[in-house]
Amino acid sequence: MNSWKWSNGEAYYKSARPEKTQQQNQHYDSQLNAINQSLEDYSRRENIDEKLSDREMMAQRSGNPFFQTSYVNDIVTRDMYLKPINTTQGRTKVNSIEEGC
Repeated sequence: MNSWKWSNGEAYYKSARPEKTQQQNQHYDSQLNAINQSLEDYSRRENIDEKLSDREMMAQRSGNPFFQTSYVNDIVTRDMYLKPINTTQGRTKVNSIEEGC
C-alpha cells in the first residue's frame, strides 16, 4: 500500500506557542460585556429598521394589465376581454337537429 505525505523531506517541528500577555490575563466582566453587546445589537437593529423604512414602497403582487384606473372602465374591459363568450348564441339543440335533417 502506498502512502503519500506533503513535505519536502525535512523533519516536522511544532511552532512555538505565543506567551500570554497581561491583557489576556485581565478580569473578564460578564455584566459589562453583556451591556455592551446588547447596545451594539440595539444600534444594529435601529440601522436595519431605518434602511427598511427608507425603501421605496412597491406593489407586493402583480397588477392585472387589463384593468385601468377607473372602476367603470375596469368593468367594461372585464366584459369585453375577460369573460367567456358564448359562440352558440341563438342556437339550441332543437334548431341544430332540424338544420341537420
